[in-house]
Amino acid sequence: MDMKSVSRVLFVKPSNSSFIENDKTTLKKLYDVKEILYNDSVKKKVLQRMALYFNIFKKIIWCDVVFSWFGGYHTYIILKIAQLFRKRRITVIGGYEIANIPDIEYGSMINNESKERVKYIIHHSSVIIAVSKYVLNQIKNIDKKAHVELVYNSMDLPEITIPKKKRIVATVGYFSDFNKVKLKGLDVFLECAKRIEDVTFLIIGVDDTLRKKIVFPPNVIVRGRMDRDQVLRELSSVKVYCQFSMLESFGMATLEAMSLNCLPVVSNRGALPELVRDSGYIVPYGDIEKSTASILKALNQKNNFNPRKRVETFFNNDKKIKKYQQIISNIASEVK
Repeated sequence: MDMKSVSRVLFVKPSNSSFIENDKTTLKKLYDVKEILYNDSVKKKVLQRMALYFNIFKKIIWCDVVFSWFGGYHTYIILKIAQLFRKRRITVIGGYEIANIPDIEYGSMINNESKERVKYIIHHSSVIIAVSKYVLNQIKNIDKKAHVELVYNSMDLPEITIPKKKRIVATVGYFSDFNKVKLKGLDVFLECAKRIEDVTFLIIGVDDTLRKKIVFPPNVIVRGRMDRDQVLRELSSVKVYCQFSMLESFGMATLEAMSLNCLPVVSNRGALPELVRDSGYIVPYGDIEKSTASILKALNQKNNFNPRKRVETFFNNDKKIKKYQQIISNIASEVK
């Protein structure tokens, strides 16, 4: 019998981020999908919270499988309710949940309460989906018995014409404070810009308040937050994309830049090396001299790398669809 006719999936999300919506679209190709948007805005609104919980109970009773993005408070609550009704539970762990960087106040592991919630989610999910090998290994360090499956984030190649590349070096992120600057390696990016004065550097995603606190070199163009389509248009003519992060559990912005054939120059932290591999340059985290040298090499590179082809081959939506179908089929056959 067709899987779509017998499988009902409740898709739980904390936001409408493009990569989360991509997963929802992927699952809808195979299953009957209903969704719950559960974010922090409902915590202080009693009537909204009551309506949300009623909706959660109703949809959990309806579904066969609960599929939840991120191991946050929303998943913790819904997972407990799903357990009451003996529903199978799939949780995607994105990276923040298993991070522990107290110096910049980053990661669920820096707080005992959120740490215990994440451990509970990992232990009591039917399947944990890790978005990279790096995340998978971190999950196994927390709970060796957890059932973890590797499913990379994915995307369809943008349907836009890629113009002739310009000598522009770019980075993208949400830079709201100095902790985010450090986390995403914007400090290293700016130091590289100072050393390559004749090249334009582009930063997308700088908060207005933060912009007033930083003195940017004259060769740096600063943009605020943009929607995904705007970012892709901006990056389409960029030759080099940089991600000098302290930690990156996957690197969706890097993947999108690679899909536009921007040559990636990334730090050797988190999942960035497994994302880029031989389609770009990997440098030691925080090494400004090697980062600068690699940017210059990438700017002068002809056609030796093909990052777009790597995205098309290893991070396409068809691969993800098959993997999700396999995971859901397997847990559907298990005894509750």
